[in-house]
Amino acid sequence: MAKVTISEALKDEILKKFKEESKVIFRQIYSLEENPNKGKLLGNVGGIVIKEIKYKNFRFYFITDGYKLKVMDESALTDLLMRFVRMSDKLVVLDYKTRGYALKEDTAEHYRLQQNVYNFLLRKNGYQTEDFFFLLFYVPREVMETGEVIFDTELVKMKVDIKMAENAWKKALKLLSGDCPKKSCEWCVKV
Repeated sequence: MAKVTISEALKDEILKKFKEESKVIFRQIYSLEENPNKGKLLGNVGGIVIKEIKYKNFRFYFITDGYKLKVMDESALTDLLMRFVRMSDKLVVLDYKTRGYALKEDTAEHYRLQQNVYNFLLRKNGYQTEDFFFLLFYVPREVMETGEVIFDTELVKMKVDIKMAENAWKKALKLLSGDCPKKSCEWCVKV
């Protein structure tokens, strides 16, 4: 059996936003105690599984730690702890990156423009996105004799900068709609 806990802040937010309808949401959340495999898998970080369940346009994010926890006394074991941590009616961009070596201090910065453009395009297509995004880095730790690769993971949360994406988009459109900058350039030769 699984044990579900909901942060007090999230409980308050659900009650305030949904009022009477909150009973339906709480039933859906607590139904995970009987069926802990429900929910859409979003990622796995160091043994912590991140999942979501939906109610209408809202997503409820939860993490499971996969460990057995003692509850009350030694005879009552809980197989799984699920903690609901966030509710949102917006999308969160999560991008996976595989590296050949450990992250450097500025590694995540090299992907900022790409993630900002993803958020920019989602918003231009009518979707709401959060003001942050996640980069999940996989770094090989060990290669087993069987060929299986064991990865370490690092999750980096960064703030979205839509202006950066808009500026890059405008520059790209200007370049594409203009004349070729030279009679021949390194890219024109390859066409």
